[in-house]
Amino acid sequence: MPPKAAKRRRKSILDSNRFSAFRYRKWLLPTLAINEFLNAIADWIRCGTPGALVYAHSRFGKSSAIDYLTDIINPMLGLNWPIFSITCGNGRGERRTEYLEEFLEDITFVAPENGRCAEKRKAILNTIEAACIHRESEDFILFVDDVQWMTENKWGYLLDLYNQWQKRGLQPLIILVGQEEAKDLPSLLKGTNQWPVLGRFMQEVYPFRSIESAADLKRFLRAYDDDSAAKDPGTRSITESALPKACLLY
Repeated sequence: MPPKAAKRRRKSILDSNRFSAFRYRKWLLPTLAINEFLNAIADWIRCGTPGALVYAHSRFGKSSAIDYLTDIINPMLGLNWPIFSITCGNGRGERRTEYLEEFLEDITFVAPENGRCAEKRKAILNTIEAACIHRESEDFILFVDDVQWMTENKWGYLLDLYNQWQKRGLQPLIILVGQEEAKDLPSLLKGTNQWPVLGRFMQEVYPFRSIESAADLKRFLRAYDDDSAAKDPGTRSITESALPKACLLY
C-alpha cells in the first residue's frame, strides 16, 4: 500500500489551550508540535497502522519528543503497551551482528555484546515478547530515530524482526523518525521495489514541526508556569523570573 500524506489538522485529544508538565524520569515539557504528534499516534493506533514515517529539520526536537512521548503515551491514551526506542547511527550497524548488538544496547539489554548473531536476534525477540507478556499486551511501539541513515541491509534486518514478532502473535507499531531528507525515503524505496518495507513501515508520512509562532511559544511557557509559583499571586512565576520579556506574550 503506497504511503499516504498525514493530515495537517487533526481533532485534538488534548486541550489545545493548556499544556501540563509531566514529571517521570526528568522534566520534559511539550510544545504544540509534540501534542499534535501524540494525536497522530492516537490516530495510527485507532486505525491499526503498522508503521509511519515522521520527518523534520535538524534541531527541531525530534529526539526529545520521543523521550517525552515514551513517558506519556500510555497514561494519556489509556494504554499499557511496551514502548522502545532505537537509534540508527551513520555508518554503524551495517553488518547484521553489529545492528543486532546496537539494538540490544538501545533497549538496555544486559551484555549485548555476548552471543553469536542468531543468539542476539533471539534475545531481541524474546525481550520484547517478555515485555508484552508482562504488560498483558499484544501490541508495542518501537521508535526508530535517525532513520535517514537506514540502508538496504538495515531495512532487511528490521523487516526480519517485524515478521518474527508477527509470527509470535505480536503487533508492532513502528514509528520512523528522521531529518528532512527522510521524507524522500518512500520514493527511493519505490525505485528499488522495496514494497514490503513501504507497506509495513510507511503507511503514513507525517511532518513534525517546531515552535512556529508567538502563540506556540505562549502555550509552551505555560507548561512551566502551570506547576510553578505562578499559582500564588504573591510570588513570581518561572517565566517572570527567568524570561521577563516573554511575559509580554501573556
